[in-house]
Amino acid sequence: MLELHKKGYRLAIVTNNWRGMKEKFLKDVVESTVIEYFFESSNEGMRKPDIQFFKLVEARLDASGEDIFFIDDSDINIESAKSLRWQTFHYILGDAHEKQSNELIRQLLLSP
Repeated sequence: MLELHKKGYRLAIVTNNWRGMKEKFLKDVVESTVIEYFFESSNEGMRKPDIQFFKLVEARLDASGEDIFFIDDSDINIESAKSLRWQTFHYILGDAHEKQSNELIRQLLLSP
């Protein structure tokens, strides 16, 4: 995430979660200083893949369609994002797959 932030990408997390997860997530998983937006299903009253959740993200980011690159591990969430013309990347979980997914994201977003 830090690499993307340094390249000028605005970073957001869109998550289906429970209250209080944000603080744990930012502490345990990512460097919180690079995350500009955090969209939590528990706070918004809707969950992915609800298209209204994605539209809320667009409105708050003041961005839409191809301006958004969405990474998710769920086919149904990817399909909702695609319906709004977002660019998408299906992240595959599991050690070997995660390493490959991370490298592909770097190639897509960080290569000249």
